Amino acid sequence: MNYSTLFFQLFKRSAFYLIGSLILFLGLNQALMADTKINTGYFGNVAIKGYDPVAYFTEGKAMEGSEDHALKWLGANWHFASNEHKEMFAATPTAYAPQYGGHCATGIKDFQAKFAEVAQIGRISP
Repeated sequence: MNYSTLFFQLFKRSAFYLIGSLILFLGLNQALMADTKINTGYFGNVAIKGYDPVAYFTEGKAMEGSEDHALKWLGANWHFASNEHKEMFAATPTAYAPQYGGHCATGIKDFQAKFAEVAQIGRISP
């Protein structure tokens, strides 16, 4: 085996580890956020960007909530368009809260697939 072939194999393996680490690092952010109960984004602690989760069901459209009608649930602040919506949410929050805590289901699924792919890359023999 000559040095150029050895170098290419080492480079190839290093590239796989580098790409795998990058995929893992980028996907880890979504996984770490998924560990929290409610997705509040990067800044602030307001769930679903301040929109009223009850309005999707009662009004059939997105409505911005108000800090005047706020409720804390699962560590996040939820804003509502009216006190009536706030009371409806307080009575049965799981009926109105987004699934998966507002985290992107596709993003979580893609992370799991990428993680499995990285695990396979680590098994490639030289």
